Amino acid sequence: MIYTQNANRAREVTQRLLAQSSGLHVGLAQSIERQLSKEESSFHQGRSKSIERWIALLSDLSRNPLFTGVIVQSMADYQQAKP
Repeated sequence: MIYTQNANRAREVTQRLLAQSSGLHVGLAQSIERQLSKEESSFHQGRSKSIERWIALLSDLSRNPLFTGVIVQSMADYQQAKP
């Protein structure tokens, strides 16, 4: 597991995992946890920018049928983030 808000890094690592998954499905977890740094969590960017980023990652990675989607941690922190 890595924590990163660098979209290119998240995409590259996930694509590498998908290529090496031997048929296992892979999802990408993204943090919006308040207590983590800006480099690890999108809390400081707010909900709208976080959603834009997650949708872009979902769009790129969904080309692979083994990709299961973007998982967001945590809903409580998401609801507390600025719009």
